[in-house]
Amino acid sequence: MSSQCPKCYHKTADSRLVMLHNFDATIRPNQVVKNQDGIRIEWPDGHQSQFKSEWLRARAFRGNEKTRDLINWGGPNTKVECPYQNL
Repeated sequence: MSSQCPKCYHKTADSRLVMLHNFDATIRPNQVVKNQDGIRIEWPDGHQSQFKSEWLRARAFRGNEKTRDLINWGGPNTKVECPYQNL
């Protein structure tokens, strides 16, 4: 379960608080409710996740590609040089 609630997500750090090795890959929601702002999901442990439509659209997949623009941040062979005096 991946939620953006304060129990699961650190907003300032923009990161999840739940460790990946603690995720249950077989979990299924008890209930999914569509509302005017997006969807609300209730999980077996009673935890609830709320996702706004805008947030979901920004992360939507179309075929094998994401619909939002991707930024190339380099790769394992990217070499960046910065002279020490420029730091």
